[in-house]
Amino acid sequence: YDSLREPEEGVACLERAIALDPTDQEVAGCLNTLAVIHMNSKQYDLALPLLEKSLALREKEFGMKHPHVATALTNLGAVFEKQGKFDAAQPLFERALCIREDVFGPDHSQTRQARGNLDDLLEKCRMDADFARQISSIERRAADFALEQKLKVEKEQIDQLERMKAQKESQQTGGRARGGRARIESIKKIPTMAAARLGRSVAA
Repeated sequence: YDSLREPEEGVACLERAIALDPTDQEVAGCLNTLAVIHMNSKQYDLALPLLEKSLALREKEFGMKHPHVATALTNLGAVFEKQGKFDAAQPLFERALCIREDVFGPDHSQTRQARGNLDDLLEKCRMDADFARQISSIERRAADFALEQKLKVEKEQIDQLERMKAQKESQQTGGRARGGRARIESIKKIPTMAAARLGRSVAA
């Protein structure tokens, strides 16, 4: 059904099949196929609970190390991978690989496919980690630059205040100096003024 041009038709058929109360094995297969249809339509939130239910039924029906369980694990891991939840996908892919290695051997096509799924995921994990480190580095540099600019502005403000203070002190010092010189000149004139008054007294 996932290859139909009208996936809604496949969804409806599978839902009707599930409603007929089939065996757990048949339900698990229908749920898995229905989930794949949703995955192909990028409706991962709809696919996720179906795959979780399918996995639980297959584990109950076949045991923990059956190829059908590996398929359910792979599909469930693929949904998490599509959602960017690599930490959730990795143990599912690892478990699917172990099952297929135990059942088919290390060189079987299904085992190689499972190994490829895990390798691709780990590569995405490395790329994601590298990207996160790069973003962190950029953020640190941006923060350092912002701090440097802030300190530069604050230094300029302090320098400006110090210049204003020095200018004000210079003006005050200059005013005091001019006032002191004026007083000295006044004192120098005292003898002359006194002599002049004395001369006027003698003449009288």
